[in-house]
Amino acid sequence: MQAEKNEIKILNQEEVLILLKNLKEPLRLVVLIAINTGLRRGEILGLEWSNVDLENKKIHIVNRALKKETETRAGRRAISISKSLISELKKTMTKQKENKLWFGADYFGNDYVCVWENGKEINPNYITQAFRKSIMKLEIPHIRFHDLRHTHASLLLQKGVHPKVVQERLGHSKVSITLDTYSHLL
Repeated sequence: MQAEKNEIKILNQEEVLILLKNLKEPLRLVVLIAINTGLRRGEILGLEWSNVDLENKKIHIVNRALKKETETRAGRRAISISKSLISELKKTMTKQKENKLWFGADYFGNDYVCVWENGKEINPNYITQAFRKSIMKLEIPHIRFHDLRHTHASLLLQKGVHPKVVQERLGHSKVSITLDTYSHLL
């Protein structure tokens, strides 16, 4: 059964852990970033290392999708990231450096955070399809990749994070959009 356009499905914390435990790279990193930041698929795949500030624990969103600018001023934003995500990003950075040495001249030289082992960009459709196949195998709600964004926002709101903070993290132009979308949780 296909979800209605405006139907929001989310995972709880336990279901998130089950999902992450059962994913393989590079999908696992993309999903981890989505759950921890609320970024859209295109924002994640367009995220470059030059926009990741591990020292100040922030990700700067300047690209909405691969090589495209954000839709709105609100879309360009800085998002605080957790120590656990920083740890995962550091591991990824180290692995990419190792892969550059391993592949040598065959390594695709780009600055993207989420890439294949050989440095090649990940096709957004691959993420959607791989996510769908992966989630169907698990005993958790069958959600769309975009619902990870809703999961992020919902988990924050359930923890008592102010809607204005959630609005800024998601890049909504107005807090009313966030309140309209997630009013059932407030």
